[in-house]
Formats: sequence, C-alpha cells, structure tokens
Amino acid sequence: MRHLTRTSALVAAIVLTAATAQAQGAAGATGRAAGQERRAAVQERRADAREKLGQKLKDMTPEERKAALAQAKERREERREERLENATPDQRAWAQAMAAENKRIQEGVKAGTLTRETAAAQLKAWREANPRPKGNGGF
Repeated sequence: MRHLTRTSALVAAIVLTAATAQAQGAAGATGRAAGQERRAAVQERRADAREKLGQKLKDMTPEERKAALAQAKERREERREERLENATPDQRAWAQAMAAENKRIQEGVKAGTLTRETAAAQLKAWREANPRPKGNGGF
C-alpha cells in the first residue's frame, strides 16, 4: 500500500509540474502579446506626433519654423545633459566614445571618403563591438 502512495505522489508531482509549466507558458505568451501591443501603440503615438509636428511646421512662417526648430534642438540638448548627469561613469565613457566615433565617421562622409551607407555600417559595427553599458537607467 505504501508503494502505491509513493507512486501516486510521484505521478501527482509530474502532473502538477506539467500543468504549472503550461500555465506559465500561456502567461508568457499573453505577456509577450501585451508587450507587442504596447510597442505598437507607442509607435502609433510617435507617428501621430511626427505627423502633427510636420503639419505645424508647414503652417509656420520660415522665421517661426527656424525658431521652433532651434528651441527643439535646445530642449534635446538639455535632456541629453540631464541623462549624462544621471549616468554611471561607464555610461559616460561609452557616450563620449560613441560621440567621438560618430564625429569621426561624419567627418569622413563630409570629406567624401565615406558614403552614407558605409558610414551607417561602420557605426552599426562599432555599436555591436561596444555594447551600451547597463546602469541606473540614465540612458
């Protein structure tokens, strides 16, 4: 009788493990689907914002457009500086190295020694060879 109890317990444990794995798999699929939906929604909002911005720029006079673009550039620089202030030392070093590499590649394109396609490939290769460091979310 005791032998049957151990076997029954073993079978019950196997069934329970399989059921748990199946439930976790279903939850993971649901989570992935929700993540994809969130990404799609964010992309759609960004596309709408770009479209609205494009229409606003078209409706502006050249002087207003120039001022608005200068203001946007200034805000982007401020946000970049804030991210650098919050970055870890590794992240700062990576950002500086990335900026230097980007500048070097841009100069090659301006000088005519690189095409835009080769420049993009070089920058992509550099990013793959030098992955962004993980940290406190500053980047």
